[in-house]
Amino acid sequence: MIEFKLLPRSVTLEASIPLKSEAPEAVVAEYESRYSGKLVVWKDIRLGVCGCVHNNRSVVANIDAAAFVTVYEMKPAKSSGWVGMGLRTKNGEELVTLFDSRYSQLSINWLQRTQPKVAEFLQLDTSFVDLGYDT
Repeated sequence: MIEFKLLPRSVTLEASIPLKSEAPEAVVAEYESRYSGKLVVWKDIRLGVCGCVHNNRSVVANIDAAAFVTVYEMKPAKSSGWVGMGLRTKNGEELVTLFDSRYSQLSINWLQRTQPKVAEFLQLDTSFVDLGYDT
C-alpha cells in the first residue's frame, strides 16, 4: 500500500525537487488523481521504497537503507551557496536528494520546519550537515 503525506509549501518557497521523474507508475497515478500540483512525500513499505513528488518531478530511494532525513547547508561566500534535504544511510552515504535550492534564509527555514514532518512520516531520525562556505 502506498501512503502519501502532503507537505506545506509556501508561495515563496525556493527549494525544489531535482528535475527528473523516477516514481513508480502506481505512485504517479495516485498522485495525479489525488494530489496533482501539490508537494508530497510517499512510501510503499511493501516494496521498501519512498520518495517525493511535485508535478512531473519525483525521486525514489530504498527506505530500508535510509536512517536519516538530513538537512544540508553550504553558506554563500564566492558563490550563491546551497541548501537541501536528503536521505542518508547510517554510515552517512547519501541515498537521494529530496529538495535542493540556492542558499536563502527562506529556504533553510522551510527545510528545518519540513524535516521533522518528513522524518516522522518515514520513521527516520534527523541530522544536519554544515558544509561550510562555498569557497
